Amino acid sequence: MFVLQLLLTSLLQFFDDNIHNSAEASIVVARRRATAADAFVPVDGGEAIALQGVHLVRVQTAEAVLQWDYFLEHIERCEAALKAKRRGE
Repeated sequence: MFVLQLLLTSLLQFFDDNIHNSAEASIVVARRRATAADAFVPVDGGEAIALQGVHLVRVQTAEAVLQWDYFLEHIERCEAALKAKRRGE
């Protein structure tokens, strides 16, 4: 898939405090498309959960406010998770 290929080559992230580890309910509706010419379609719940920790990051609001490097640390974690995903881990 075009967008999934893009996600595996680029680190696009969405940070929010209302992302849930649920296949049925989330504030984020991730979408994909097979090619640049195709329309986007929503990913299913399992695909969305697989994006968590790499492209979708649940923010702990109080920690984000109190820890000046909160987002930098999470970006580093996401980069490491993306590298692992690329290696097939």
